[in-house]
Amino acid sequence: MAAFLEVVGELLRALGLVTDSCFTTLFAEANLLDEACLKALISKGLGYAMTMFSAIVKLPQVVTMLTNKTAVGVSRTSVYIETVMYGACATYGVIVGNPFSAYGENVMLIIQNLMIVTLTWRFSKTSAAEIAAVLAVFGALLAGAMQLPAACGPVEECMSDISTQTAALTGGTAAEGSLTSGPCSMLRPCRSMLIASSIPLMLSSRIPQVVTNFRNGHTGVLSPVTLFANLLGSTARIFTTMQEAGGDIGMLASFGTSVLMNFIMFSQVILYRNATKRVIAEQKASQAKKTN
Repeated sequence: MAAFLEVVGELLRALGLVTDSCFTTLFAEANLLDEACLKALISKGLGYAMTMFSAIVKLPQVVTMLTNKTAVGVSRTSVYIETVMYGACATYGVIVGNPFSAYGENVMLIIQNLMIVTLTWRFSKTSAAEIAAVLAVFGALLAGAMQLPAACGPVEECMSDISTQTAALTGGTAAEGSLTSGPCSMLRPCRSMLIASSIPLMLSSRIPQVVTNFRNGHTGVLSPVTLFANLLGSTARIFTTMQEAGGDIGMLASFGTSVLMNFIMFSQVILYRNATKRVIAEQKASQAKKTN
């Protein structure tokens, strides 16, 4: 049994799921009930699982749009802003030095959102001017995001000192001088800017869709599977943020807001399900007439 545990532990350590100290505690010493190491292992595993799952979480939405050949009920404004929000979250994770498992799903979600954007353009009456403007804004934001990590200073050097890390990430007074000069001089303003933008972006990306659903009285081709997965994912992210990002207040506030808005949208799918079925049936009938 001890040999088996060590083999499992070595595999998990190789995958980066356990630290050397937790490997010793959980597997070498067979103390499988150690609370701190168990939480860390579950959080890390959940984080990487979510990153992998995020690569397909929006595919049900893509398939639904392709199957029905319509973007009815989908708010383009929401999708645009949501894409920007994911970009801000990913950039924030890089700047403050969080592990990839804490923010990696944002990269996957950006790719899938761009697919949804393309489908909304294809299936709805989107002007060339709007498409050009959105592409220009996305391009400018991407260029800015690529420059931000360097502009915010060498994170590794700044974070090498524990007292500086505490001050930089919590806004405390420790090592205050090093936060206003040297490698950390730009870390706090960069971090503050991204924190300040996260919740407004979250609300701005969800409220237009919620309002669209309310006005239409249906949720169109919004995928219940994707919305439910988003709700579960944002809820799980609160736990992983507590464990891996030191309870980062900015990220917790952002994910907490996400849980609330995703819950409202999923509730709308359930509430309007009968009306949505009628609308989709009418859309299919209309498309069939055009084909004939």
